[in-house]
Amino acid sequence: MKPDFLIDRKQVMTILEIRNPTKFKQLWSDGLLPAPLGANGTSYLWSGTVIRQVKQMMDSGVQITEDLIMDISLEALVRLVENKSIKMT
Repeated sequence: MKPDFLIDRKQVMTILEIRNPTKFKQLWSDGLLPAPLGANGTSYLWSGTVIRQVKQMMDSGVQITEDLIMDISLEALVRLVENKSIKMT
């Protein structure tokens, strides 16, 4: 497996085509965004692979639910622990 790249909130918003920071915060608070996998100072960092996976699901019409996001986030954490494959961008 290739190393995963961690991306910041602005990159997540761009990939998911979220233009309003308030909407981003609301989706995150509602459990409709994957959990961050790291932090850099005061900024949270998300898995670029996971965010792209969510985007592909959204584009293909999959209903994004809190349970689906939980499953995706847990899989990402397992990959992180098993492979120790992560890079900062």
